[in-house]
Amino acid sequence: PTEDISLLVAVDWLLARMRTSVNVV
Repeated sequence: PTEDISLLVAVDWLLARMRTSVNVV
């Protein structure tokens, strides 16, 4: 379903943001 894709993209984006924050620190 489309909702699953949206959720997957949202989770992937969040993880990427967290990884970037950790790398910056």
